[in-house]
Amino acid sequence: MNTILFENNELSDWKDYIHSKLAYPNLFRIHDEPEHLTAIYSLTNQTIIYFNWVDKKKALLYDVQFSNTEYKGRSGDILNQIVEEFDDVRGLSFNLNNLIAVNNILDIPLFQGWYSVEYSLAHMNYKRESYVDKDKLELLCKESRWYTILFYPLLTSLLLLKIIGKERMHYIAPIIP
Repeated sequence: MNTILFENNELSDWKDYIHSKLAYPNLFRIHDEPEHLTAIYSLTNQTIIYFNWVDKKKALLYDVQFSNTEYKGRSGDILNQIVEEFDDVRGLSFNLNNLIAVNNILDIPLFQGWYSVEYSLAHMNYKRESYVDKDKLELLCKESRWYTILFYPLLTSLLLLKIIGKERMHYIAPIIP
């Protein structure tokens, strides 16, 4: 197996990358699930970073996501949005291009932080969005309840005009300030 020199570390697979990037016991707790998931829990805030694997071997990365337990907004399926840029649609193999893409994604929860925007109607969560920036220019994820699909355009317009409902924006601070 070929090794990759990345950030002064020799890495041979995704597991090496995770342990070199996130193995700081004062900042993270790494929990390796037996099946298709590795969860990294931040000890500085409520952020969780998920590495979803294609199979138990954990050789192909299906997705990287992050969320915060205090707020409803999350990153969504980030790698699924950019996987078309890569040749392997079954999952991301461990190579330098994919490593750089994953590393750039992790910069958001680790060093930048992100914004969770929650829209509610009469104490019900109508929809939630996550952005990299406060101006809502770089969308990470948009989710809404299934029952809102019929009224989505109308309700969204009324929410954005602040005629009905509430919009709450929360900044999720980076794990490493």
